[in-house]
Amino acid sequence: MFNLASMKNMPSTGSIKRMIVLFTFLLISSEISAAAFCALRDPIDPILNLFPDYTSSRSLVRNVSDDVRRLLRKHLPFEFHYKEFGKHTLYVVFNDNMPIGLIHVRPEKGQWGINEIVWALDMDFNIIGFKFQRCRCINKNEVESTEFMQFLHGQSWESLSRILSADADDLNGLPANISDEGRSLAMTVIRSAIKVSLATLLVWGKDLDLLLLPSKARDQMD
Repeated sequence: MFNLASMKNMPSTGSIKRMIVLFTFLLISSEISAAAFCALRDPIDPILNLFPDYTSSRSLVRNVSDDVRRLLRKHLPFEFHYKEFGKHTLYVVFNDNMPIGLIHVRPEKGQWGINEIVWALDMDFNIIGFKFQRCRCINKNEVESTEFMQFLHGQSWESLSRILSADADDLNGLPANISDEGRSLAMTVIRSAIKVSLATLLVWGKDLDLLLLPSKARDQMD
């Protein structure tokens, strides 16, 4: 039964307002942090590392629509949380006026926090390579090795999906340098490669077709 004694234990109006403000601040902060994971902190160095011939870059920011999320859910060989795909930035890399590749940053949950992976793709959405922007895993060097890079190079979301096991948690044929302890991080990176290849195609495919029109026209004239 409601009485004056129970009212004394209730938070005051001022306390409730402070709680609402704090909750709102934490919510906004988490959204800002999540968005920051999807962008390059220092664009020049990672782009130059992955594309030595680059002369300029252009960023394309897009929100991932519900239609794209449905397509991702249909085609990806594993489950994902819908909040993984929100507002993202794609960097188109140019040599003079010719688009030569793409940079897309993906945040992935890891054993020791969020891993931020800077992906390089060709203009057909195949994997060229990657660099960790943030990773605290002790087996990071195994996954950044030449052997693992060669394993991923040229792979598309379709080719990587085909060689995943049915539960999408295992893969035969990993490079020999990947230890049992490093396997979890390697699988995280492989699933990230599949997501980045397919998501880039679905979200920015039409934009990139327009960018490539001048070069395609030059090819037809030659």
